[in-house]
Amino acid sequence: MKGLIADRRRAPGEDLLSALIQVEEAGDRLSTDEMVALTENLMFAGHDTTRGALAAMIVLFARNPEQLAAVAADPALIPRAADEVLRYEPITFGTARLASEDIHFGGLRVGQGEPVVLCLTAACRDPRRYTDPDRFDVQRDDVKSTTFGAGIHFCLGATLARVELEEAIRVLAQPGITLALADEPSWVPLAQIRCYEPPVWVSIS
Repeated sequence: MKGLIADRRRAPGEDLLSALIQVEEAGDRLSTDEMVALTENLMFAGHDTTRGALAAMIVLFARNPEQLAAVAADPALIPRAADEVLRYEPITFGTARLASEDIHFGGLRVGQGEPVVLCLTAACRDPRRYTDPDRFDVQRDDVKSTTFGAGIHFCLGATLARVELEEAIRVLAQPGITLALADEPSWVPLAQIRCYEPPVWVSIS
């Protein structure tokens, strides 16, 4: 990565790495170490999360063939189905924030500047927010997944991730495709980016 950064410093192109190198705020630019950390994070965030989400989606449809049949019968459900996959099996367990001010929540006090970890898997199955939250239902029309964050902390790749999921669902929802799990997969324990223990065997017929 350091080699790529050095190349782009010498000869900038029309790519994200060159743009990041040229970004500045009040004359301050990202250092090489900051660039390495940022670009490696982008690489892993884009690859591991997509791989995990696609695997979760395939397993969900294999377990719930009637939901895949519903999408096959009505392709307009594809965007809802993608959001429901992300709600039902969020690919990150949680996200950390620093409190911008003193707050009191649930009987606890959090001081300004203290870290708070939000549990996304719990938020996405909150019965106060979703009716029958433990049911996978591609026809939900009120899904607002927390998977991609919000505000200034919104995921840079959210649009691409949704498009990838929607295209994969479109392929799986073609007439005549049937999914079947060869065995019951298990999640990698305590992984920040959730993924199944490999291999996950799914037959497609």
